[in-house]
Amino acid sequence: MCKHKLIYKLSQYFIITILKQVIAIPIIENLLKPLFKGFGDIIFLLIPFSQTTILFLPLPPQQTKNNTNMKKLLILIFIGLGLCSLAQTAKPQWVNYNSKYSVNCIVPDGNTMWVGTNGGGAYQCDLQGTILLDYTTDNGFLSNNVQCIYLDSKGAKWFGTDNGLLKFENKIWTTYTKTNGLAGNLIYSIKEDSNGSIWFGTLGGISKYNGNNWI
Repeated sequence: MCKHKLIYKLSQYFIITILKQVIAIPIIENLLKPLFKGFGDIIFLLIPFSQTTILFLPLPPQQTKNNTNMKKLLILIFIGLGLCSLAQTAKPQWVNYNSKYSVNCIVPDGNTMWVGTNGGGAYQCDLQGTILLDYTTDNGFLSNNVQCIYLDSKGAKWFGTDNGLLKFENKIWTTYTKTNGLAGNLIYSIKEDSNGSIWFGTLGGISKYNGNNWI
């Protein structure tokens, strides 16, 4: 018995082996019979389309195989089933994580994500959305509005806010503002170049930090 194409008659149980799994599939006679009324005993070709979808292609008996209307009906049914199966397979699966704060940025960090928000500070969560760490003004964070987050090649974490810049490295927090050399306190973007210098896009222009000095 062929693993991928099995032919049985209408109104029977079909045993289909797909990926070493045996699945019992009943044909609902009341739904199928009206489609082929007057064409005699219809035989179905079962085509496994995916692990969860099977196409039922009706084959006309010998005496009606030259019937033009039957051929058109078979073509329409086959196309319809194929399109339905493709639509089901291609349907995206979205998972939403609701928050009362808008999200400005998301940065991967191993098996976790850093998230910067408007009003909720910054937090680290796992891939299921569970918050592991959160930083807000309630626990000493510079601002609750985090525009961007960047992880540099040395392992330091940079947080750009609307009130300056924060760096977290070796369990030490360092704050930078215009008084330290930043072009502006509102930080929009952070990027490291090939020499290890960090560049910052701010409301007042671009700043560069080489690890010791602001340029």
